[in-house]
Amino acid sequence: MYLEVAIKAAKEAGKILKENYHKANKPTLKQDASWATEIDKLSENKIISIIKENFPTHSINAEESGFSKKDSEYLWLVDPLDGTTNYATHLPLFAVSIALVVKNEVQVGVVYDPVHENLYVAEKNKGARLNDAIIRVTATEKLKDSMIGYTRPWYIKEKFVKTFSKVELSTRTPKMLGSTALHLCYVASGVLDASIVFPPSSWDFAAGVLIVEEAGGKVTELSGKPWSLESKDILATNGKIHEQLLEILKE
Repeated sequence: MYLEVAIKAAKEAGKILKENYHKANKPTLKQDASWATEIDKLSENKIISIIKENFPTHSINAEESGFSKKDSEYLWLVDPLDGTTNYATHLPLFAVSIALVVKNEVQVGVVYDPVHENLYVAEKNKGARLNDAIIRVTATEKLKDSMIGYTRPWYIKEKFVKTFSKVELSTRTPKMLGSTALHLCYVASGVLDASIVFPPSSWDFAAGVLIVEEAGGKVTELSGKPWSLESKDILATNGKIHEQLLEILKE
């Protein structure tokens, strides 16, 4: 039931994003100086309305409207448009990300890329899928053969440059695609061998992290500590190169 609602909400929101993609979506600056468009809000309103219709007692924490806290152990984390800069500049790499957290553990993750109609889903201990196909991480074992993705908010520069310079000397090809959710899903589906992300908030990565883990990958903070919903940096890999990357990051 939870997964079905998350899928419905993601697809309905994705429809809004796709219908308005080629229209003029002038971004505005939020208080934290990140970009937002009116479409972010339309997408989020649709998601929230679907969740509330089905689960009126659940809490919701959404990027644009904030935390609607209820006396419930169920919490929905909603990013209505992950990749707003891409969306506003008509770069077709963005997604809707929805996660359900129960007792501080992510149980359901859905990421929907409406341009390519790719739906990534996972449930705890039930595996991960892209549309109707089971997905798995890569089998790459050597860093020199690895493709590593990176995402960061605009204001994290020094930490990113330091991390990038350490890792890139030992790996094959860097990718910066502008969407944390999609980067994580690309690790899960074997497009990338790993991603290093600096997410501003839990709604950016919660769904994607579950999808990576359910696809057989490994996720920690860059320090090697277990990730949490409060994490400010994430290392997601195929598992086989994880320790090698951690060693480089500790240097």
